[in-house]
Amino acid sequence: MSLFIQSHDMKTFFKKDGLPLEKEDHLAIESPLEIALRIKNEETPVSLTMRTPGDDSCLALGYLLAEGIIKSKLDIDWENFRENKKIDKVYIPLIKTPKNLKGLERGTVMNSSCGVCGKTSLEGLDSLEVKEKISKEFSFSHNLLYGLPEKLKESQSVFKKTGGLHGAALIDENGQLLVIKEDVGRHNAVDKLFGFCFLNNIETEGRILLLSGRASYELIQKAARAKNSLVASIGAPSSMAVALAKKYNMTLVGFLKDNSFNCYEGEKRISYE
Repeated sequence: MSLFIQSHDMKTFFKKDGLPLEKEDHLAIESPLEIALRIKNEETPVSLTMRTPGDDSCLALGYLLAEGIIKSKLDIDWENFRENKKIDKVYIPLIKTPKNLKGLERGTVMNSSCGVCGKTSLEGLDSLEVKEKISKEFSFSHNLLYGLPEKLKESQSVFKKTGGLHGAALIDENGQLLVIKEDVGRHNAVDKLFGFCFLNNIETEGRILLLSGRASYELIQKAARAKNSLVASIGAPSSMAVALAKKYNMTLVGFLKDNSFNCYEGEKRISYE
């Protein structure tokens, strides 16, 4: 059985005759992961999140990038970096203590649906530091966008078996799916995606972040860190997501289908030729 999937016996009830049918179902695994920093042989816990096991080092890197704790590969102590082997803990070795480490405060465990749980102040919530707005030079064909939902569906292998995972994908200007990650948490899937790109030198600037669910504030925040030009979600955006997309000059598309979509910000990037 896959690292992402767990078998479970269950009963299905039918309205017609009311008799249960026993069968085996597949569940998406959810378990805790502690993320810590290691600086000069001292460990500092920074987060405890509920996630789907797998790509844990990528998840930690993506999370630290989104929080501004690391900004480039120069921040990582690569001589002591190891791909995660533990089931419930991952640490990232850093060259030195980040200046903004004290601002990374989590008062509670982050569950799989939470992106800002435990932030202790409004200042902590709006901690994003994007010095430059997203470039206007990137543009995308509307026909390219129509084809994305099917590409995402075809690529979500674990979702097909469980129906219980969110997907986040990086799409280039030609509509090619470059990377896809899945997790029970929307924010975790995005962190895994950007962490993988960081680890493997995959460019994110100017590209599309494709989301299987809704577009919320913290996901737009992560996309702004990665300098994505366009965020496209199969579901709805929130009001704060739209406001943040406007602030950073991003294009935000919601309710994306194979024949329609809504554009909430940045329509000028979409070509109708």
